[in-house]
Amino acid sequence: MARRGRRPRDQTLPDTDLPDLLAIWNRALDSPHGIAISSNKPNSLLQKLYRARRECGHAAYDGLRMVEMENEVRIMPRNE
Repeated sequence: MARRGRRPRDQTLPDTDLPDLLAIWNRALDSPHGIAISSNKPNSLLQKLYRARRECGHAAYDGLRMVEMENEVRIMPRNE
């Protein structure tokens, strides 16, 4: 049976990626309508951003949601 929930801890991000990804979360948190990030691989970026949010454990990011578009990832408040 497939395991549900969080990935095992060996799937953590390299320490060098975490500050850049958290800077994106902070920028989205400071923007009243959210941000859009262009990417050639939006699903990969989405997964990295989810892992960074999970690893840092900052509850303020829980009020934001992510939407994957064709060539971008949008991070916006949940109430929009």
